[in-house]
Amino acid sequence: MQLRHPCNDILSFPNPVIGADGCVATIGFFDGVHQGHRFLLEKLTTLAKEKSLPSVVLSFWPHPQAVLGKSCPQLLTDCAEKVALINRCGVDHIVILPFDISLSQLSAYGFMEKVLRDTYHVKYLLMGYDHRFGHRGETTEVFEDYRRFGESLGIEVLHAEAMSANCGIVGSSTIREALLRHDIETANDALGYPYTISGHVERGFENGHKLGFPTANVVPDSPEKLVPANGVYAVEVMLESKRDGHDQIIYEGPYQGMLNIGCRPTLQNGEQRSIEVNIFDFNGDIYGCSIQISLRHFVREEQAFNSTESLSDQLKTDRDVVRSLLKKPL
Repeated sequence: MQLRHPCNDILSFPNPVIGADGCVATIGFFDGVHQGHRFLLEKLTTLAKEKSLPSVVLSFWPHPQAVLGKSCPQLLTDCAEKVALINRCGVDHIVILPFDISLSQLSAYGFMEKVLRDTYHVKYLLMGYDHRFGHRGETTEVFEDYRRFGESLGIEVLHAEAMSANCGIVGSSTIREALLRHDIETANDALGYPYTISGHVERGFENGHKLGFPTANVVPDSPEKLVPANGVYAVEVMLESKRDGHDQIIYEGPYQGMLNIGCRPTLQNGEQRSIEVNIFDFNGDIYGCSIQISLRHFVREEQAFNSTESLSDQLKTDRDVVRSLLKKPL
């Protein structure tokens, strides 16, 4: 597996070596690397084996809409998470193209010529059912145009069908909508894995200790990543235990816990949004440590209480609900 600058700190990673026979490729932003994306990547690896060629995924970072000054959606995965998830799908090479204004100004034909043909020697291009690329590609090009461009460039362009699930056609936007309406089960089903918040633990208000529910105050690693709707959630937590010789984080767990996302209306007058997790059966010092929180179930909306005693009683009830929910099959 070769990676092409999947994050800002490895921009110097070399291009994958593609032989003269070429490769089978697909293109997309792949936010979340959800079930629909993995359906496409399975088609890609199958086609590559049939053609006896390497499989290549070309993606972008940062999000094109952020570069173009448009309204950019909050993301389901940061760049490193995206690369790791694609890597698990068994593709031979991942190329993360740094998206900038000059790349955005390439026409679809120019992109296919300069990037796909001349740089990566693509012989077969497998396109997602709704994917568009190239300057103005979202409004002017249709699949037949890409097929025709490819024919003149020696690239066979193939169309992959959409994947449907219980929530309909699986897409990043439908997953975002589910997370913003507390529908964790639908989001996780479409993702094919639990939605995860990765970050580090900083000192917070420390009121949880006084209530008997000490919490870790979590600051997300990526400001671009979506934080689900305010409320209380049943979660599983992985905690940094150490780092290896290459400074890679090694986690331990999972621990059960309950997560509160919100503005703490009882204790802080609802002025500042926070992400706090009470980790069950754990009493270690984890300030400064990395943490991964996997959301499993929604428990209740955030609410204000008349007293800290009422809040403490509710937290005891929430803990019982969380323990019960996490006993159920996922």
